Amino acid sequence: AIVPTLKGFHQLFAAWIFEDDLPFTTGESPGLDRLFKYLKINFALPSDTTVRNTLARIFIDLHETVVRELTVSCQVKDSVCDRHMDEQTNGLHLCRHSGTLHR
Repeated sequence: AIVPTLKGFHQLFAAWIFEDDLPFTTGESPGLDRLFKYLKINFALPSDTTVRNTLARIFIDLHETVVRELTVSCQVKDSVCDRHMDEQTNGLHLCRHSGTLHR
């Protein structure tokens, strides 16, 4: 079962704002506040600053994940290229995976 958390709520709310191109101040809407109170939702609606900070954190996390995955991918491909280079006898060889020249 999913256990709702404030962090998860902020992430989903910010993602909704971004996905639907809504203003960051959507959480400050009196109508949305009435709806949340009617539904007895325990989380307070996020401010525009909270939405911005949450989106920034999501971006940083995704960026770090992409960089980490590309780094691992390049290391594996460089390792394969290095083995190929060791088999060569002389000259410059271009490792097409990493785009670097090896002597």
